[in-house]
Amino acid sequence: VQDRSRLCAECPIAKDVRNHGVLARPLRSGDHDYGILVAVLPAALAGDEEEQSLFREVARDIGFALGSLEAEEARSAAEEGLVESKQKLETALDNMNDAVFISDAEGSFINFNDAFASFHRFEHKEQCTNTFAEYSEFLEVFYPDGRLAPVEQWAVPRALRGESATNAEYLLRRKDTGETWLGTYSFAPLRDETGAITGSVVVARDITEQRRAEADLRESQARFSAIFNTSPIGINIFSLEDGLSHDVNAAFLEITGYARNEVVGHSAAELRLFVDPDVRRAW
Repeated sequence: VQDRSRLCAECPIAKDVRNHGVLARPLRSGDHDYGILVAVLPAALAGDEEEQSLFREVARDIGFALGSLEAEEARSAAEEGLVESKQKLETALDNMNDAVFISDAEGSFINFNDAFASFHRFEHKEQCTNTFAEYSEFLEVFYPDGRLAPVEQWAVPRALRGESATNAEYLLRRKDTGETWLGTYSFAPLRDETGAITGSVVVARDITEQRRAEADLRESQARFSAIFNTSPIGINIFSLEDGLSHDVNAAFLEITGYARNEVVGHSAAELRLFVDPDVRRAW
């Protein structure tokens, strides 16, 4: 613009810029425009190609600086969000009773919780090794039938091959202490947006006490069943909820003369087991 007073006669500063030129360039970085840089110069300078080139260069530098500042702010915000997300993940993992561990594609552990340490019989996380390959040095893993599981059939290698499983059961043994325990593993591969495997996530649970309690319960039930079925005393098990017979032993049937289907599902009153009418009505 060589003469703003001619183009804008009513502009408030038109009289002050007579015989002056105006240079204007967008402040741009990439596809983003941040504003316009404007300079009012004597007409001779405004028309000078060297001055115009210098002005364009200044505008480019300012645009680049503004773009860099915006990118830095975005990066800082992303880093703050990443730190916050990582803190939330750490808090969630540390409050889980199940062992959780995440590996990269090479089998190096990038995250695991306190339960991971206790599951593998370490006193604290700092004692844990950070690569999967080291665990075969002090740990043996067996299938439920007692066969030794080769390392490539452990949870992490299976997940890195693309396999997924829920509650896969293994018997584990520490080579250094001889301690054994039962565990279940649920695992899956981690993939990027292209579908390529970038790591694995594994959740392990110690089920030793659970299996022991189940075995104790089965043993208790077996003892009761043996006593119930072989006792010479007639036994009839009634439900307190509905007052009906749920099971009887052979001695009860022999003593009363009833058949099993005549007893089970009937109340004591229906079976006329009590001579005293008051007792019978209570049933």
